[in-house]
Formats: sequence, structure tokens, C-alpha cells
Amino acid sequence: MNTKFYSLRKRGGQIVFCATLCIIMSAFSFKASAQWYSITGDNLFRQYLYGVGNHDYYINTEVGGTPYASTAYPMNTSASICGVWDGQIILNTSAGTANNSLYIRPESANDYADYIDGVTSADQLAIQDHILSITPFTDGFQKISADANNTGSITASDLTEIQKLILGINQSLARNSWEWFDVDYISGFPTGFFNGPWGYTLQATYPNVNGFGEWFVTNKTRTWIQANTPEFAAAKIGDVVSPGSGSDHNSWVCAGVAYFNSGNSESRNSTYVENNTKIDKGDLIETNLYLGGGDDIAALEIPIYIDQKKITIESIEMLNGFKPDYHYNKKNNRLTILYLYDGTSTLGIKDMNILSLKLRVKENIDDLSDYFAWDTSRNIELLNKEIKFTDAFVELRVGRVVKSELKINTFVSNENTIVNVVSDKDLNKANIIISNMQGKIIYQKEVNIISGNNEIEFTHLAQSGMYISTLISGERVVSEKFMVSY
Repeated sequence: MNTKFYSLRKRGGQIVFCATLCIIMSAFSFKASAQWYSITGDNLFRQYLYGVGNHDYYINTEVGGTPYASTAYPMNTSASICGVWDGQIILNTSAGTANNSLYIRPESANDYADYIDGVTSADQLAIQDHILSITPFTDGFQKISADANNTGSITASDLTEIQKLILGINQSLARNSWEWFDVDYISGFPTGFFNGPWGYTLQATYPNVNGFGEWFVTNKTRTWIQANTPEFAAAKIGDVVSPGSGSDHNSWVCAGVAYFNSGNSESRNSTYVENNTKIDKGDLIETNLYLGGGDDIAALEIPIYIDQKKITIESIEMLNGFKPDYHYNKKNNRLTILYLYDGTSTLGIKDMNILSLKLRVKENIDDLSDYFAWDTSRNIELLNKEIKFTDAFVELRVGRVVKSELKINTFVSNENTIVNVVSDKDLNKANIIISNMQGKIIYQKEVNIISGNNEIEFTHLAQSGMYISTLISGERVVSEKFMVSY
């Protein structure tokens, strides 16, 4: 028995069939009242380095009132097969007996990883170009994919939703990550679909679960089912374009090349510390994001991995007129920096620092690159108006490490008690406590410490003896013993 794999390749406004690959299936057990029947279908899936491995088809069949167990058939993500999906169903051996029932439902994870999969700054730029009528979409799959809020149109609201998704502010969209539909029920497919893509009717024609299309028939002959088993197509919401060159870079196309095809990758991995300074708990790391070349940048996406268990972001400052959107997502430890031009003037910044990032170390660190580096789960994109990679590059430059300093000294006179605090940073709502050796608190005061020297005055300590002064600010605690004698 042959199982056939098909795929579609999109080139401009044309649909071109890829080569068909046949695989011999064997070792199936046959039942007296039914036989295996191979189903195949056509889908538009992007195929890149990580594959599309979280999509399944769930199939139930019933022959003559006897149900067969539901089976999940995974998508085939092999680049050599350029795979779509395949499966086996059981149908009555009699072609003229109408007692066959068949249920098919495609399904995917529909979680944040699935939503953001393939959605980048390139898609932002393409959607904006469509809205501004710079390069309107003519492709039905692009139109559906760009409609992030599921209103049947493409507006600035869709652009905002895509932006929030990439930044990690939102974990999902107002619709499912993938839209599935039956090619047979699209009038004039593919031409009609490109002209009016929101007219697809799978959800209205068949039952629906979690937004994905279902196909179900009851009491149909084997011949009818073989002739009418649907071909599902799919559009990935938010994924409207892939930058690069050649037809292999279309988002929905099966292809044997990596989706992430950025140039200058060897220039993007500079993270260094001067003199190999050891980084201790409490130290401040001063870093810059440097942009080299590429003053024609129309959109960029820069993902930076910062492990919140080891490092706290103390401040982010934009430099030299750079005004991006940015957000740190604590769930995936990713700081995402996004820039999108206004449709007229590109970035106009080159060969300079565009961002200053100060990081406070929470634990001793031997190798900074383990906790502060490019986020390899996302691509760095530096794109021009044509949504092509520019010759620009970015570097993470760790300029210096400011050693942590937090000292406390206590001075007692006949008039008052002075606690002197030296800090390398501002400390808001810090607590200073003076207690005796038995742990009894004599004085306690909440204060705001500024970077540098601070003097905090308390009243006179009347009795001689040993005391302890303590400063507490978040996880930072410092104390000293001092003697009072009269």
C-alpha cells in the first residue's frame, strides 16, 4: 500500500506542487469486515531548522457500528519529504455499502510557544507595509495570517497584537495559532481564496473544537469517502513573511533550508569583561548594545537572554535617539527589543551604542555568558525596507564591572549616635536597626540611601556596652558591632 505525501510551494501568486514521494507501508493487520485505506492531504507549512513537530491529526472511524480507537498521526517535518501529514483509516471492504463513518480533526498546541513560532519583526514590517498601502497583500494566506484579532480585516490593531506577542507582553492572540480549512470548500481555490480569504467555510460547514476544523461523515460508502476525504490547508497566524532570498523563504513553504538565515552571525556574539574580572554577588555590570552599520534599518528584533535567578536588570537607557519598544519576559528570561520605522524614515543610526543596560548580580558568577547572552531561541533581525537582511550587526559589549560597596560605621558621642552608610547605589526604604547583644531593638528607622556617603542620626545611647548596627535593603544586609563606654 502506498502512502503519498504532497506539499505546496508558494511563489509570488502561484501555487506549485512539490515532487510527490511514495513510501511503501506494510505489516498492517486486516479485519474481515474492513480494510485499511490511506489518506493524504495538502498543507502549507513552513519548514525551518526546528521543524513543526507539535501538530497532529486525530482520526476516529466506525465500520458497521464497530468503533475503532482514536489515533494521533503527527505531522511529518522531514525536510527531505517536505512532509504534510499522513494516516491510515479503516473502511468497509464493500465499496457499495454505506456503513462507514469517519471523523478527522487537526490539532496543535495553541500555547505561547506555538503562537510566537515563526512570528518576528519581519512580519511586523510586512503588516505595516500592507496597512500603509506600501506593499498590499495579494496572497490569501498572508491576509488570514495578518488578521491577528480575527476581525476579517487588517488594521493597526493587528499590528499592535503582533507586537505584544513578540515582546512577550501577551501570550496568545484573539484567535487560534493556526487556522485550518478544507480546500474543497473554498470556492475557486486557490484563486478565489487569494481574492477573498475570509470566506473560507470549514467552521460553518462542520463541527468545530477549539477553533480547529473538523471533518465528519456518517454512513457513506467506501467509494464516496475515498473520493471526498478533504485536503486541509493551514495558515499560521502572525507569520506572514520570512526575510531572505528565493522561494524557500516563504513562511508557509516546506523547504530544506533553515528559516533563520541572518547574515553577519559571526559578528553578533561579543560578550566580554575587561581583564576577566570575577563577578561577585552585588556587583554592577555596565553593558552597551552596539549597532554597527546599517543606517537603512526599517525594523529590528534583538532578543537578549538574562537569567533572573542570577541577574537583576537595574536600568535600561536608550542612547543616541534610539526609541524602540522593549519588554523583559520573566517566564522565558528574554529581553526583547523591537523597532519599526514609521513608513518614511529608517533608523538613521549606525556605528554607535544604542542602549545602555545595567545589571546587578545576585550570586557569584564565574562565566557571565552562561547568564547573559543572545537568546538563541529567537533570531536577531536587522531589516531594510524590502524586508531583507542588511549588512548591519549588533554586539553586546560589557564595559566594566563596578564592585559592590555597602559599608556601615557607627559613631557615638554624648549628644547623639551617627550611622554612616557608604553605598554604590540608591537604596529605597532601607531599614537601619540598632540592638543590644541580647537582640533587643533600641532604635529602628526606615531611610532612603543615596549612592555615596550617608549619615543617619539617632538619639544618644545612654548605657555603656556592646551594640550591633544593621542595614537591611532587600537581599542586601550589612552589620557591625560597636562599643559604647562612658
